[in-house]
Amino acid sequence: MTRKNGVRFLVLLSTVYILGGQSREIDPCLTYSNLSDPLRSTFQQPRQTDTLLCDRYLVQGWYRFLDGLIPTTCIEPFRCGTQAPIWMNGTIPSPRDGIVKRNTCVNARSGTDFAGTCCSITIPIDVRNCGEFVIYNLRNTPGCPMSYCVESPPQLPSAPRLIGPEIIGNLFRFACTISFPAGASDVAFDITWSFDGQPFNGVPATSITGDDRVSYLDQEHWKGNVGKTLRCHVRAFHTSMPSVKGSFIESDGYWGGMMVSPNTISVSESGDEQTVNVTCTLPVLCHHKRECAIHLTMDVQRGSWEDIVAVRDCRLKLNRDDWNPVKRSAMTVTSIMATRDFVDDGDQQLLLNFNPDFSAASDIWQGYSFPGVKVMTLDGITSRCYAFSDPHIRGLERIGVYHLYEEGDYIFLRNKRRAFEIHIRSWPCVGRGCICAVVIREGNDVISVDVCDNTDGNTPAKLRVLSGQDVAQGTKIQRSRDGQTFMITFESGNWLRVKDFRAYLNVEVQATSRDYGALEGICGTFDNNKRNEFISPNGMIFADSDIPVDFMRSWRIPTEQSLFTGQFQRIATTTLSRPVLQPYQCMCKTSSNLAECATAKAIQDPNTLTITNYMDITIAVTTESHDVKTEVPSTRGNGREFLNVMGGGLPTVSLTESDARVICRNSIINITLGVDCATTLNLHLDGFISSCVQDTMLTGNDFFVRGMVAAFEVACQEAILRNISSYKQDGIGRRVPPEAVTTLMCPNQCSLRGRCGDGICRCNPGYAGDDCSVESSRPPKVIYINGYGICDVDQRPCGVAILIVDNFMETPDTICQLREVEEVNSVHRPQGIRVTVPVEFQSNREVICHLLDSQVSKDVSVRRYFLSVSTDGQRFSNEVIYTVYDSTCHRCTRNGTCSLKAETCLIGDKCWQMNQPNPLNANQICDPSVNSMDWTLKAVTTESPTSPTTTSVVYIPALVYSTVIVPTTSEVPSTTQSTGTVLSTTAVPKLTNTTTLPYLVQSDEIPESAQQPVDKCNYKNIIKYYDRWDIWTSNRTGCPCDSSDSIGECACCEVGACRCLSPNANQCTRCGEEEAGCNKRLVSPEFGIDGWTKSLDGCQCPYNQFRYNCACCQNGACHCGERNINQCAPCWNTGVCGSKPDVFGTS
Repeated sequence: MTRKNGVRFLVLLSTVYILGGQSREIDPCLTYSNLSDPLRSTFQQPRQTDTLLCDRYLVQGWYRFLDGLIPTTCIEPFRCGTQAPIWMNGTIPSPRDGIVKRNTCVNARSGTDFAGTCCSITIPIDVRNCGEFVIYNLRNTPGCPMSYCVESPPQLPSAPRLIGPEIIGNLFRFACTISFPAGASDVAFDITWSFDGQPFNGVPATSITGDDRVSYLDQEHWKGNVGKTLRCHVRAFHTSMPSVKGSFIESDGYWGGMMVSPNTISVSESGDEQTVNVTCTLPVLCHHKRECAIHLTMDVQRGSWEDIVAVRDCRLKLNRDDWNPVKRSAMTVTSIMATRDFVDDGDQQLLLNFNPDFSAASDIWQGYSFPGVKVMTLDGITSRCYAFSDPHIRGLERIGVYHLYEEGDYIFLRNKRRAFEIHIRSWPCVGRGCICAVVIREGNDVISVDVCDNTDGNTPAKLRVLSGQDVAQGTKIQRSRDGQTFMITFESGNWLRVKDFRAYLNVEVQATSRDYGALEGICGTFDNNKRNEFISPNGMIFADSDIPVDFMRSWRIPTEQSLFTGQFQRIATTTLSRPVLQPYQCMCKTSSNLAECATAKAIQDPNTLTITNYMDITIAVTTESHDVKTEVPSTRGNGREFLNVMGGGLPTVSLTESDARVICRNSIINITLGVDCATTLNLHLDGFISSCVQDTMLTGNDFFVRGMVAAFEVACQEAILRNISSYKQDGIGRRVPPEAVTTLMCPNQCSLRGRCGDGICRCNPGYAGDDCSVESSRPPKVIYINGYGICDVDQRPCGVAILIVDNFMETPDTICQLREVEEVNSVHRPQGIRVTVPVEFQSNREVICHLLDSQVSKDVSVRRYFLSVSTDGQRFSNEVIYTVYDSTCHRCTRNGTCSLKAETCLIGDKCWQMNQPNPLNANQICDPSVNSMDWTLKAVTTESPTSPTTTSVVYIPALVYSTVIVPTTSEVPSTTQSTGTVLSTTAVPKLTNTTTLPYLVQSDEIPESAQQPVDKCNYKNIIKYYDRWDIWTSNRTGCPCDSSDSIGECACCEVGACRCLSPNANQCTRCGEEEAGCNKRLVSPEFGIDGWTKSLDGCQCPYNQFRYNCACCQNGACHCGERNINQCAPCWNTGVCGSKPDVFGTS
């Protein structure tokens, strides 16, 4: 293009040569030049300052106007970017016409160089319709400014809009809408569709005319195209020039299919679940009337499918109801969690696919699939803490064993971020402190295991739910069938394992990755910081030591503040702190037709595989289904009783260190995993062996060896189960831990009375049972019956008798027998034949005999039975008495001796209360003062002949108030001649002649205030108490010192007391008050009978508000009840009640 005198000239053109086959003449449709200039448009009107177009220097040849065609009607001057526009006088030929001749007209202004209008000058041209386009053989113009015009198709003001999907009935469709003003009758539009940029031939190009501005694509056309992007394309043209069409303009795209977001997630074993959304951008609609839905199943690939779980289900579903027309999508949501596997397996990369099932959906989805989500699982850190024997501690992170040698209540472990806490109670034993109780709290669940009352070495541990309610859904309480081990697990993955050695407990607790950085207590910290293992509650760090006395004391708490009291701050259920897992999780391997769902499935603890032959006792414990409490009085306090229960496999002798070391080392070597753990895993043996040696030398037998061996075994288990290289994979890719620490483990190390092979104990001669704990030469032994062997039918059903047994094991021939007992002159004589009753095995330490309803009915006030058990149906245990009585009429002591209550009658083997009328004769009542074995004629009200104003009163149970009218005197005589009972014989103020005194009368007894306080048995005179040196100190000497193995040099302490340190080692004070209490003496009886009982009597009885002859308590103690009216005990250990009969008397 050149410019001359304000006119633009075209001097360079592009030429198109399309070479076809060999021919004599070249078809102009195959070789032409392109002309494109928007200024040639008939709509272009030049302004005064514009440079005008001119084709004077146009080279003759064939041209194609890319912007349109030469108009075939007259064009006004000053159009097409020039002064004299050129138009074609004639029509566009058809393609079959070939090359035709036409004339073009120059419309020059009149009165200038060119005269005339519309066709001032004629210029001949040739025209050829090539089908898709038109070409012209043009000549240059005779002058300037004149140029050929181009008539362009209509221009769309904006791109077309793709709208949808919109639901029409049971189908959906998309709409392509065109933005063009209405009323242009000569305008039409071509519309085409494409998927992913490729023309869609399933719908032919359509043309719309008039004011129609929309075209539709139906649902069926998505078949084979789901997962692609849809667009519509529109071009406009004039109906008068259908061959002059503009270029297609495309709409925005719409992607139709399913996607997962986010497409990459990370889940940590110590973190929460992550949400994954599956979104569908097309509605799920169907023609059929069946269920219309897309089903998705999750499938884990590229790794261990056990490493993640889905919350609630492996299956998802999308249907019509999920469609959101605003968001133009349907969505289903799931959550993914990393399983807490307690294995050091590192971080894992997985792929979670959502495999679709379109069988219930429209056929447009057939063959479609979509990418899943990449999942990175971050490994978590876990740990355990052990306390074994007397007790030795193996902390969360500290290497080696350290020791707790003092008594008291301690915080064993607690989490600073959530309600997870464990307390232990250490009591005196052979100069040290043994753990006799442990209590754990998780959320609002508080559960304890206690052997503090086991003074004879036979009482099994008591397990109680101290929180007084049903436990949380994910909490499970299990007991081994031998009755020795308790496992308390929580949905958080934390668990507590307690092993009962009859006089002490081994305690093991698992900390999860969610506890990392938040634990404290005598177990140490859990934060990978070796410098703060011995840190106090206030942040003081103590020096490392195997006997960290000051550190241990910093975690000792007053008894009344411990969880053993059952008192704690509950958490509102709506704000219950984490972790609380979703109630249901699933492992998904649907490609192998596997979907495993369960409560707390996210907890994949291989340790659970070691819990074989256990019984779930959660319901029985929480509901107290048998409604019987174990009540064995405790006399523990000075440590000497402990020596009586140390029956070991070796005689109690003086052992050298060398002898003790041989015993301890051989015990470890003889267990199945002993050698492997000591060598292959490099488990630190020194702490276990040295602790065992000390204990064995101290006791002179193997009493603590079993505790050490058990602790070593579980530590060995932990080490093997944590090592990922120990695992194999089964046929479906599941990790399988080694059998050596799971199915092939023998219970209780075969009680050190046999050898373990392939999970079976080969017992030494003379022993039997799964764990070789039963001596074959002797029959079972019944230690006692729960509840002291007495049962009040007025308080609970008595058809269940729980027998605590020894030398017992479950066999198919286990039976329970009973026979009735007659008491004659306090001598129990059996009568009748033995009867077999149903038996229920609970553990090797506990069995239930089920009595028939007729044997425990209320129609007989007292019944006694001899109960015994047998494991072979031949040899029976000793017989123990089970007494069933009605407390309405009788009082029964713990030894089964029953006596008739003074205020009751026994008439025809049935109990009647004082003043209760004969239902067959209203004139007869129960009056034990007259006859306790028969009815008494009811007394009537009589008037005194000497005092007409005095009225006697007969007590009638139906009355609520009785009234006495007293004469007008300053006092009432001490005796009254009447047939009734005067309510008061003490001095009263002067009253008027008609003064009325109301007295509240119980329906079943006369108020104590109405009776003379007569001590018929002279009870007070036979109770003894001593002028004791200190109320917390039993004896100033006779017990071992805490920091020494020597025996008998230091004070023996009362229950709840702790020994003072040197130089006050011959004194005890209340635990937790050593700093102040060890500097002063609290002598008796000035400061009380003992630490819990202030005085023997003088306080109101809790069981009868009218009596004031009960003991007075101190230091937050609780009264011992009707059986021990002169004694108080710590509320957390009422088993103390009944101890020290020389001081408090007997019931």
